[in-house]
Amino acid sequence: YHLFFKSPERAQQFTVNSPLDLHSETISAAYLKSPLSVLPSQSVREVMELLRDQKQGSALVCDGNDLLGIFTERDALEIMAAEGDLDGPVEQVMSTDVMRLPLDASLSVAVRTMAFGGYRRLPILDEQGHPTGVCVASGILRYLVDHFPEIVYTLPPEPHQTPQQREGA
Repeated sequence: YHLFFKSPERAQQFTVNSPLDLHSETISAAYLKSPLSVLPSQSVREVMELLRDQKQGSALVCDGNDLLGIFTERDALEIMAAEGDLDGPVEQVMSTDVMRLPLDASLSVAVRTMAFGGYRRLPILDEQGHPTGVCVASGILRYLVDHFPEIVYTLPPEPHQTPQQREGA
């Protein structure tokens, strides 16, 4: 089994023999975060305070059980940098083109979607289309570390890197 790398050469360096199959394992195994849901009429300031208080990186903007958009810490930084209106409704600044995945999506689909789409957070929807969780990159990483600790914990920053000097006293 090959872990996901940007180049085929890197992937060939790390072949793993494991019963784990990212194509059949569902996204629910990747330590989903509970979604922080906010109303579209809530102020940007209020949503930013909720993000801070609940230590979340994103808020799902919902009308009832329907996902309308997402507001992330990146959006908050852009608004602050532009000295935007923090007292306006979050619906005016949220991202409305939200990539989302169903709860039964495979882990490989989530990894590919995040890697090639540049997403760090993906809302996960249940069978009725209601937000049930948020898949974050750190959750997938934690899942991989749980299953491949011998590779992750012993992997140097650069695969063929060797120390110039011996460590220790």
